[in-house]
Amino acid sequence: MTDMKTAYEKAMEKVEKLSKATPEELARMDAVPTGNRMAARYMKELQYDIEAELAKYKGTVVRKQVIEGVQEILLRYIQLPQTTTAKDTLEKVKRGIMSIKDNKRAVEQVFSQLDNLFNYYEQARQQAFGQIKQMFEQKIGQQMRAMGGLGPQPKIDVTTQPQFREEWAKVLADLNSQYDQALSEQKQRLAKMS
Repeated sequence: MTDMKTAYEKAMEKVEKLSKATPEELARMDAVPTGNRMAARYMKELQYDIEAELAKYKGTVVRKQVIEGVQEILLRYIQLPQTTTAKDTLEKVKRGIMSIKDNKRAVEQVFSQLDNLFNYYEQARQQAFGQIKQMFEQKIGQQMRAMGGLGPQPKIDVTTQPQFREEWAKVLADLNSQYDQALSEQKQRLAKMS
């Protein structure tokens, strides 16, 4: 028939591999998810001390995998700023990554470049928003004058108009795709650092 395996067959293969795994291999398989959970708690809880938690794994065979799991989650939190809390989030991610990397100077350099990238992104975003808003205001003003409104014009918030929102979504998607490439490169640099 076909070479495609069902979900059941894949699950059974996984169970078979697990039953043959040594205790050390099983511990390693659990280490990355443990690191994932540690990073998630670190990002959500103000008082969570990730360095103290990582210290528990010092000298163990699974430390590398735990750190891998922590890094995996922290890198996901590095995103283009969409809210006012984005800088706080980035600062917390930076502290977390500093706790798992040896080359602190290189980490500082990458985060400096990320700060610059985010500043340029914010400027480009604000400029694009302003241009689209101005274009729509002019368009609506022309339409109102064409309809014969010579008296005082009612103030219309163009940002609430469906056409504006649709156009802004397109422009924002284009802008995000331009900056996402540079962001991805910086995240890869962080991932490769020791």
